[in-house]
Amino acid sequence: MFKKFLSLPIYKKIIITYTICWLGFLFSFSLGQIFKLLSSIFHPIKEGAEIVRDVGVAKYEVAYHVAQKTVDNPYLSYILSYFLSNITACLMIVVVFALFGYLSRDDEEKKFIKYLFILYIFAAINPITGIVGYNLPIYALIYVLPHGFFEFLGFSIAIVLGVELAKNLYYKKKIEKKVIYLIILIFVLIFIAASLEPIDWAIYNSKIGVLEGYKIIVLRLL
Repeated sequence: MFKKFLSLPIYKKIIITYTICWLGFLFSFSLGQIFKLLSSIFHPIKEGAEIVRDVGVAKYEVAYHVAQKTVDNPYLSYILSYFLSNITACLMIVVVFALFGYLSRDDEEKKFIKYLFILYIFAAINPITGIVGYNLPIYALIYVLPHGFFEFLGFSIAIVLGVELAKNLYYKKKIEKKVIYLIILIFVLIFIAASLEPIDWAIYNSKIGVLEGYKIIVLRLL
């Protein structure tokens, strides 16, 4: 089945991966809500969820401290932090897949496809992502949508790009120029997401609706 997926055009791979990313996020977010519910009964569950959350936000905190030292404007420092954090994750995904393909060249095809599938599913579902927000109420999901639309698309393209590189390196095929265009697209999407994310959380913290919040911002800009 996954072998059939590998033969699909890139845009279809991206659509499928994008859908899986959102489903994975919603599943892990729901799991985080269950952890939150059970944590009031079982203290070790709360500790475990908090450890997962700390691991999930660690890379952002490092990026934020770096950004604070280089950018005086708070909004720009947030943008730079989110951008560095997420683009690093995207590039890591691409590199891990490519390295896997390169190191698997001497393995039998069945074994390669099996482990590539496992790597793909883990990257697409990314269980840590949703659990990071286990302290958030369910309605907070709507505040994730504006930046999440671009962020998950960027991650989906990174995963598909990684799969393509792994496949090309395993079968010892020439890497095409489209790789460069996909990397540029990832950077653009992650930058747009990074520009929206501080706004989304500012609107969330102000306790107003997403549409109302963006309407206020647009009116101020005009």
